[in-house]
Amino acid sequence: MVIEGSRLRYVDTGSVIHRLDPRTKFILLFLAILVLFTVKSQYVNYFVFAAAMATYLLARLPWKYTRTAWFYVTLLGIIIAVMVNIVVGFQRAHYTVLYEVPLIHFKITKEGLITMVLVLLRLYSVASLALLLVYTVRPYEYSVAMIRMGLPHRLATAFDLALRYFPEMLKRIDTTIKAQMARGFGIGKGRSIFSKIAMTAPLIVPVTIGAVLNVYDIADAMELRCFGASRKIEPYRVIKMKGLDYLFLGLWLALAAFLYLAHYLFHMF
Repeated sequence: MVIEGSRLRYVDTGSVIHRLDPRTKFILLFLAILVLFTVKSQYVNYFVFAAAMATYLLARLPWKYTRTAWFYVTLLGIIIAVMVNIVVGFQRAHYTVLYEVPLIHFKITKEGLITMVLVLLRLYSVASLALLLVYTVRPYEYSVAMIRMGLPHRLATAFDLALRYFPEMLKRIDTTIKAQMARGFGIGKGRSIFSKIAMTAPLIVPVTIGAVLNVYDIADAMELRCFGASRKIEPYRVIKMKGLDYLFLGLWLALAAFLYLAHYLFHMF
């Protein structure tokens, strides 16, 4: 069992997405979520999914770095999809049964499958744009972008530290597992999921202690640099939106305007 925390971080491929301002990527993610959850039409999911995946593919991210993240996104999507199918089956008085699982009498319905597909499209659309923030934004640009967007510097710094610390936490777990395996400890293959969970108990103490000590080191370092002494903070690094940013923002805004007008004004779908 290896947790690839070191791969949940910035990967420079020199793509056009990497050259975008971090604020542009935040806005694109916000626009996708806004359109998906305010326009009640299944066709909207197709348009946003196509635009989100096209934007993601432009980043040219290697599969070896993103496969772990996509695995967990897919696993979450499958769990949500099954739950949605169950809920839809209970809520509808009349539905079309496509298949009934023997013994447990679980009914797979046409309406449930349609809803499952729409939920998965929404999840993959949001996940693809969210992963762009993880893999194409340099760690030191998070807080700068959020401060430039008007967030209080304390909130921006807390969010920035959380985004930075999560990959480091996974990397620390991976290092601890390898150190324990060198001492004869191993989760092993072929075991049940419950036994694997039970065998991870020895990892809790060293990982927790290391995390607490790391938090104290960060707090001391920030205090030594007089963080919070002034309410107005000017970021050391400067970011500036360029023509490429306005091009992407214009395309996504045009898509959002088209979907809103087509649905609410012209009733096209």
